[in-house]
Amino acid sequence: MKQLIIILILSIGSISLKAQTNDTPYYTQPNLHKFEGEWVFDDGSTSFKIILKVQKTYVKGQKPFYIDNIVGYHIYTKSKSMLQSSIGKDKTISSGGFVDNNNIYKINFLFIDLQRTTGSIPPPLERGTLELLSDTTAKWSIRPGEGVILKGPDIKPSDYKVHVPTNLVLKKVK
Repeated sequence: MKQLIIILILSIGSISLKAQTNDTPYYTQPNLHKFEGEWVFDDGSTSFKIILKVQKTYVKGQKPFYIDNIVGYHIYTKSKSMLQSSIGKDKTISSGGFVDNNNIYKINFLFIDLQRTTGSIPPPLERGTLELLSDTTAKWSIRPGEGVILKGPDIKPSDYKVHVPTNLVLKKVK
């Protein structure tokens, strides 16, 4: 009788373990961890800070998979007045990975300029790169995303400029 109970327990345990297995591939990108942390530019009057972390992301499709990517937030202050902050709100930085597989020190990212998102669904996405210059410094570069500019008598002019610093050297503080 004891033997039957043990066999039953082991059978039920193996069934639930089998039900929990996940055959979805997971592609790690360990070199992304170099970019994690708080990065800051501050010259006394202008301050720009990004906070980045590596996140495991599920990608749907015919053959779904998980992959590591960088996500983050930003704060932009000028003359002690906060112009933009995504801290505690939606992420404004997202990276799919490296600019090219031969350069593990430079990533591409998409950026949401909070000043341009008013009324835009989805919000316009700026394009940028973050390149590690050393373990504690990185070059931030950003440009407006691609798109179509509509002009006409009944069309309100759109704002196509980036409202955060576009080329900076950031220092890692955490």
